[in-house]
Amino acid sequence: MSFNHAARIDRLFKSMPSHGVDAVLLSVGADMPWLIGYETTSFERLTMAVLRIGEVPKLVVPKLDAPRVDDLGGVFEVVPWDEMDDPIARVADFVGSGASLAVGDATWSRFTLALQERLQGRLWTSAGPLMEELRRVKESDELDRLRVVRAIADGSPLPWLTTALAARPKGRWLGRSLAC
Repeated sequence: MSFNHAARIDRLFKSMPSHGVDAVLLSVGADMPWLIGYETTSFERLTMAVLRIGEVPKLVVPKLDAPRVDDLGGVFEVVPWDEMDDPIARVADFVGSGASLAVGDATWSRFTLALQERLQGRLWTSAGPLMEELRRVKESDELDRLRVVRAIADGSPLPWLTTALAARPKGRWLGRSLAC
């Protein structure tokens, strides 16, 4: 089972104007992995997806984490930063002249505050309503995973559940394998 992250990003771009948003900034939490398929493991170092309509999305990521990132065949650009770099400046450069910025709800306040200091005079809003709107629409693979979870909760496994369990990566927790 795989997800079409390019289609998800396209849906985001199409929804941004109706929310009055020029750029979406996502970091830790569930929204970034849902949108681009990458979940950060480096919480003390800034990892942030910067999405602007008409531009290739950027993932600003610590250099030591960059080798773990799959850009999904160019769906987004990986922009590694080194210990001596300023990742806030990188994100600010990618935001450009965007006047209205939507920030992921789980983004750490120290990163949001640093960005607000760097990008003064912008309108800051939560990306939550926009992301919730997008995440309500389920893809077929998401629906399949939800059916499996429902079957487990109901105590009536589907015939293909055994196959799905056998196919998950070794050592991977079932709930994580079924996550949408």
